[in-house]
Amino acid sequence: MPSPARYASRERSSLARQLPDASLHRQNVRTTGHRWSTSAPWYRCPDKSSPTIQPTVDEVGDISACRTRGVQLLVPHRCVLVEWTGAMTAAPNQPPTDQPAPWVKAFTISAPGGAVDPNGWIVLRQCETKVFALGSDIRFLGITGLEGRIPDVAVEAIRTVTPTTLPTTDLASVPAALQWLVSRYGVHTPAALIHDNLIGSDAPRHGAFEGMKDAYADRYFRFMLEALGVKWLRRWMMWAAVAMRSGFKAGPLRAAMLAVWLVASLAGISAALIGVATAQWWLVAVASVAPLLFAALWQRQYGAGLVAAYTAVWVLPPTVLGAIGYGIYRALEALAGLFRHQSDEDHPATYSEF
Repeated sequence: MPSPARYASRERSSLARQLPDASLHRQNVRTTGHRWSTSAPWYRCPDKSSPTIQPTVDEVGDISACRTRGVQLLVPHRCVLVEWTGAMTAAPNQPPTDQPAPWVKAFTISAPGGAVDPNGWIVLRQCETKVFALGSDIRFLGITGLEGRIPDVAVEAIRTVTPTTLPTTDLASVPAALQWLVSRYGVHTPAALIHDNLIGSDAPRHGAFEGMKDAYADRYFRFMLEALGVKWLRRWMMWAAVAMRSGFKAGPLRAAMLAVWLVASLAGISAALIGVATAQWWLVAVASVAPLLFAALWQRQYGAGLVAAYTAVWVLPPTVLGAIGYGIYRALEALAGLFRHQSDEDHPATYSEF
């Protein structure tokens, strides 16, 4: 285990670079101690013998609020108690007040049980590597697409998500290999949070959400994306993605049907490519028409099956290449680890934490 002095020397410059004001100089940062905490990966410190404490940072992470007292800086897999000895200026951690969020016309954002924020800023606090605690009430104002399909009281209930109904979230669950196309957060963040609050069971529910099921939540998600101004093709592709996820979780029969569709889609893409390469245009024609038949395996989400099939031709190649790239990286990282000794006190970040 590195000594405190050696560790402080190694970390001092990187800590200085993380202070919010560019005018701060690294020589003004003085390490005063080490502490151990286990509530999140970036709270872990090398000195387990030190007393366990919780890092003290104000809610929005504004380092300037600490002024001349000791500041607990949070850095990945390290927490070092440092003291700033120079002048502190306001940290530019708040967006300008004249820049409302892009979803303010479709959603209202408010403090829990409080007044509506005219700028529509959503409060999220990162509590784990990929988990956030919701700190705002979010309400959708547009057409849900479920009017007449579920009771009016349920339509009203599904419009809102709060920290009580959704304490934590991983935002949009997008596989790493697909994030070149859709990010885990963006203009679709409030829609993803409401959708996250509704999914979980394909069986009809009771109470405030009477009649709701995952397939309806997916349809509602598409309508929210439309209200946000997401273009037709992208929102239908996003709908197809969440619908496939719901289908695989809906039970063995539905999952088997989607597995058959997936195999047929891969076969169709291969047939189309072979047909183009060998000038067998009848093969291309068959591959082009086949999705109209196999999309029926998606049942009531037939449209999602069509979109998924016809977009897979150009979505799959970069996605597969991305997955291969991630695999190569993991293999190289594992290989490099064989040549670098790590003590029991080291806490390297794992692949799943990125």
